[in-house]
Amino acid sequence: SFEYDAATRQTRWSAEEYRIYGLDPAGDSPVYDDMLARLIHPDDADLLHRTFSAALEQGAVYELEHRIVRPDGSVRWVYDLAKAVLAADGRVERYIGATLDITERKEAEERLRVSREHLRLATEGAELGVWYWEMATQELNWSALCREHLALPSGAEPSFAHFYAAMHPDDRDRVEGLLQAAVDAGGEYHAEYRILHADGRERWLSAPGHVYLDAAGTLVGMGGITQDITERKQAELALLESERRYRDLNADLERQVAQRTAEARAASAAKS
Repeated sequence: SFEYDAATRQTRWSAEEYRIYGLDPAGDSPVYDDMLARLIHPDDADLLHRTFSAALEQGAVYELEHRIVRPDGSVRWVYDLAKAVLAADGRVERYIGATLDITERKEAEERLRVSREHLRLATEGAELGVWYWEMATQELNWSALCREHLALPSGAEPSFAHFYAAMHPDDRDRVEGLLQAAVDAGGEYHAEYRILHADGRERWLSAPGHVYLDAAGTLVGMGGITQDITERKQAELALLESERRYRDLNADLERQVAQRTAEARAASAAKS
């Protein structure tokens, strides 16, 4: 915790405040201007001064996340929250506040940001869309590529209504059944289906997904990817068609052979 005297611009710190800043609790609490110059990160000092000055002028709550620089050169993130104590005439006498070291949280946020950026680059590089279904709110989140895959009109919000409307009618019941089965079982989901675009294109998508449960086993969400597999499907269908034609041709040849064999036997019997 800390106090700031508005008249003298002096501060008074608790032992924990000293520890956060990497200072000796036996020393004097730093004057505000000295603290700003020596202990606040250069890139955040102006922001802190402007934020605190505005709060001081109005007698408002001061609140800020910023970086500090300890005497050993290490940088830490802190969260400050302070409220004004007013005199009888309404002037600010002092601020009483608290500081929380949030370095671990900030580092975790940065790791998450980097991880998400890596995922974004990986999915875009592999031409994968990303989707997530939040169970509590029933909200759907689709990445930009997922929106394109699922033919979401510009400016429209993702919804199951649009999802099924864009899907080929012959695939809707099957996909809906697969989704419901995954939700009911709390397991994996995988579907391949066709999407009909406004320009008349028909595209095949693969959309594997996974159901997410909390520690209590409660369903909290479902997420996965979309991938355009049209070329693969076209190749598969072409192969199936080729195999069908081969089977038909082979069957036709067998019929012709059987017919000619029968005719030859009949001719031979007639001669006998």
